[in-house]
Amino acid sequence: MPIEVRNVQKQPVDAEMIAGVARLALAAAGGDQQANLTIALVDDAHIRRLNARFLGRAQPTDVMAFPAQEDEDLGDVVVSVQRAQEQAAELGRSLSQELAELVVHGVLHLLSLDDQDQAGRRQMAALQARVLDEAQRAGLI
Repeated sequence: MPIEVRNVQKQPVDAEMIAGVARLALAAAGGDQQANLTIALVDDAHIRRLNARFLGRAQPTDVMAFPAQEDEDLGDVVVSVQRAQEQAAELGRSLSQELAELVVHGVLHLLSLDDQDQAGRRQMAALQARVLDEAQRAGLI
């Protein structure tokens, strides 16, 4: 599956790790392995504009998912690296661990998993934990 990682902010990131974690999430959730996926790594200002435009919330967020309009595409996941850095520091984990979790979360949303209710949150959390454990065992994070 073609996974494109676009780093459009200043912080260097491991694009291979990002793509590898996305592949694991797709496999774990039964996603189309042939669909195109784009992951954009942005700063808070960029994701704040997207959040305001598409969700009516004029504040930064950590991750957004935009399902594709065409059949051969899965969609786009947008991650604020700035937000990920702050959250990683608060949680006592590495930036790579936080980015991996956000990418997995975004991919799962593209695959129609939802965390708006308790059952959905449990399902997403369990699947995220499984993917992140696998990514750690594979040496991605």
